[in-house]
Amino acid sequence: MRISVIYIILFAFFSIPLYSQDVIFLKRHKRIEGKVIEVDNRNIRYKKQNNPEGPVYLLEIKYIDSIAYSGGHTDFFLNEKPVSLKKISEIKKYNNLGENLFSTGVFLFDNTPANVYTNSSLENAPIFAHYVAYEKLFLKDRFGVEFRPFIGYNKKAYGTVLAAKFYPKHIRKTRLGLGIHYQLSVMDLVENYYDSQSGFSILRKYESTVSSVGFVSNLIVHFNKSYLSFRHFR
Repeated sequence: MRISVIYIILFAFFSIPLYSQDVIFLKRHKRIEGKVIEVDNRNIRYKKQNNPEGPVYLLEIKYIDSIAYSGGHTDFFLNEKPVSLKKISEIKKYNNLGENLFSTGVFLFDNTPANVYTNSSLENAPIFAHYVAYEKLFLKDRFGVEFRPFIGYNKKAYGTVLAAKFYPKHIRKTRLGLGIHYQLSVMDLVENYYDSQSGFSILRKYESTVSSVGFVSNLIVHFNKSYLSFRHFR
């Protein structure tokens, strides 16, 4: 009976190294069991479980998803840097924009042709407009379609913008959207043309419908558990 107890103790003692191994999880959904020797900015050095006295292997961090250490601690790797599980959960929360985005703001635009002005003083100052926008996101927040009506402050103008944007995968507190937009606006314009019969320049006021196509970029920054949206048009 005493011999059996001794064998059990010895078996448990020598089995500890077998179960106290580190596990390296790769991004290719594979795993390596062994003992991590060192982790630096570019590589990790480890020994394999089936050959603990063998050579030290080198593996680039860019291939690693996470490392579960025998002591219970886990390192997750992001942009080739180890981060905590709490940081990973925060990043996932920041990345999830939701399916519906509402925003409001102001922008400047000017798409009048030559010899046409936005007021009788023959000035072609940009129109300062306020918008209220709704955006619907698809394909796991990667593609968005936006509807944005607006109205001018300093000049009589109103209209709407339709935009299609692509959001590349991002892992920090900012999201950048890139795409194209179509703008349809109605505004009061003044045309300055030369009357050959009278020999004078004549101003003609009229209401015009103007459309344009351009590029749009959208920067969304997570701040204090809310999203602030900054837009740039051209």
